[in-house]
Amino acid sequence: MHAGRKYSIKEFIYFTRRSIYLLFVLAFLPTAAYFWTGWTWIHIPWQPVALIGTATAFITGFRNNATYARSWEARQIWGRIVHFAGRGAMDIEHLGERTAGELLEKKLISDQADIFALTDAQIGQLTNFKDKSISNLQAAIGAAKDRPIDRLLYGFGIRHVGQSAARALADAFGSIDKIAAASAAEIAAVDGAGDVIAAAVREFFDRPETSALIEKLRKAGVCLQDAEQRQPRTGPLLGKSFVITGTLEAFSRDEAKARIEALGGKVTGSLSAKTDYLVVGESPGSKLDKATKLGVATLDEKAFTTLLAGPSP
Repeated sequence: MHAGRKYSIKEFIYFTRRSIYLLFVLAFLPTAAYFWTGWTWIHIPWQPVALIGTATAFITGFRNNATYARSWEARQIWGRIVHFAGRGAMDIEHLGERTAGELLEKKLISDQADIFALTDAQIGQLTNFKDKSISNLQAAIGAAKDRPIDRLLYGFGIRHVGQSAARALADAFGSIDKIAAASAAEIAAVDGAGDVIAAAVREFFDRPETSALIEKLRKAGVCLQDAEQRQPRTGPLLGKSFVITGTLEAFSRDEAKARIEALGGKVTGSLSAKTDYLVVGESPGSKLDKATKLGVATLDEKAFTTLLAGPSP
């Protein structure tokens, strides 16, 4: 395992079970067979067998665990890169799962900030990347530098921080540096945040590696502060919270969310008694049942469209 890296309980159990299994096969079984079956005619020196088997089990187990830890860590980094470059976050076109995996495999990047330092020569090492595709990816990377900070904050993949919470924090503080410097109490006081999100945000920004990542992003020219103070939300849906479930015919999920926010409303991913409306499309799933139990008002697509249009003159 890697020194200094924190492992989850699930990983620890996995590693331990592998070692115990190897110990059982290489040490316990030969010794048990000697005693239980009376294989005295083989003249096996069972003490050395057990000792060698035990040592082999632990050495092999350690090597297997270390290999698994490296592959586990690689998958975690790959997931962070894909999320960071994806829609709703930095939206770096042409940098999908396959490209992210190849960049990591060739050791061209090790974190999100390294994306912005990629050269044409480095991108040219990727499979099927020629002059035009290199230029397209570089253009997409350049455009991502100027994304609003809520997209960057969401792209960090902080636990519990979805797009709505990221937008709320960006509106309240205006810069990544101010969010990083804010106390848990100040973050929790933001409408749309709360104690759970505040604790997760503080835990993320308190990591030394996060400070290093932000400095790399700063040096790469990535926007860490919104150019203009965002105007407070206004509109007929101000203060109303929505959850969308199922598939809408006239709107994609992002389009419906944008229309609600343009009218001052807020879209969240989780349904609670504080939710004002559940917008119900085709195949709504369990959220519709939950809304009924909680007494949350539901809107089919026709009622939702009418609400967006506002009152008739």
